[in-house]
Amino acid sequence: MDQERYITAREVGEQLGLSAETILRHYRDGLIPGRRLPGKIRPVRFLWSEVEAAWSVLAERAAEEARAEWAGRLPRLPRRAA
Repeated sequence: MDQERYITAREVGEQLGLSAETILRHYRDGLIPGRRLPGKIRPVRFLWSEVEAAWSVLAERAAEEARAEWAGRLPRLPRRAA
């Protein structure tokens, strides 16, 4: 079984159409998982499978919020008598 390799914020950003800075901000805000590697610089690296799973949760949450917002904007129709 192949072991998944760690990828950079730039590589994640390329997959999602975002900048590396945005990916790192999402990491710092706790929205996507990543790991700081050992050493003096301690770069952040990501596993695509973890980012993809977290991104799916974020997308579903955003869709639910959008549905709720639009449902709140719809006028209430009067009920018909049976």
